[in-house]
Amino acid sequence: MMSSRYARVIAGLLLSLLMFVGSVVIVGCSDGGDATDTTAAPGGATGGTLTPLATTTTLSVSMDGLSSFKSKDPFVPQAQVTTTTAPPTTTPTTAAPTTTAPPTTSTTVVETHELQVTAFWPDETISISLDDFNFSKLPEGVVLDGDWGAIEVTTINNVVAPYTVTFTRNGSVVFTLELNETQTW
Repeated sequence: MMSSRYARVIAGLLLSLLMFVGSVVIVGCSDGGDATDTTAAPGGATGGTLTPLATTTTLSVSMDGLSSFKSKDPFVPQAQVTTTTAPPTTTPTTAAPTTTAPPTTSTTVVETHELQVTAFWPDETISISLDDFNFSKLPEGVVLDGDWGAIEVTTINNVVAPYTVTFTRNGSVVFTLELNETQTW
């Protein structure tokens, strides 16, 4: 007897749920009319207008006039090399023809690099400044690779004054610096 009673309760609940979902679908699918529809007011009167409970206003604001951002094209080179060469011109004369070439204009970006020994340390290491980058406690044999090329600390002499450091640049150029001495290339 218990199982049929539960079956009726569950059937009743399912029927109630189905009726509720159906009414929600019917109300949700209706177009809602407009604000001047005649509807039954409380108490059975007709002819009233619906007043919305809340209104939403969306305001679009453009911030482009206030922005100082300037887009940069990544494909435009930052440093440009300009070379202008005109072809030679020939001027006819009654004598032998002469050829003159107009002047050539060229602009080349030259990048210089600067290396300076800034400190000698008791543990046979050094500190240097290379293109405004500071490197500290560099031992012999270390190689610094960058747009300046490959700089190797070849020899550190911090035993006998004057203290010196020998560097090799790009495997072939060898130079020696003392404390606060600068090499530019």
